[in-house]
Amino acid sequence: MVLLVEDDEPIIRVLTIHLKKQGLDVKVAKTKQQALDHLKTTPHIHAILMDGWLGGEHTDTCDLIRTIRHTYTYDGHIIAMSSCPNTRMQQQIAGCSLAAASKLDVPRLVKQLTSTRLPRSHT
Repeated sequence: MVLLVEDDEPIIRVLTIHLKKQGLDVKVAKTKQQALDHLKTTPHIHAILMDGWLGGEHTDTCDLIRTIRHTYTYDGHIIAMSSCPNTRMQQQIAGCSLAAASKLDVPRLVKQLTSTRLPRSHT
């Protein structure tokens, strides 16, 4: 299971298609609250793919990343997927373990993570 935190419909469609081709289930969260709700109800999230900004909320996702790491004690991979290098850097400071310079690189990166069986669960 992969949690995609993204609010851009075309990006959601493209990433979901590519991830499903890899045999992965995908949950989509378009808001911070939806992301937290999925964490509460989905027991085995292998990776979280995190956009840098959620447009409707006019705020970056760094606070969400910190909440996921500290409140939910998620120790799996969170992949920063902002197109802005400074935002990706801030996401990594907040707790992202990896970063993708392009959202189109994300499926390849997830495939590498799932094939090497790196730690990717949460409690």
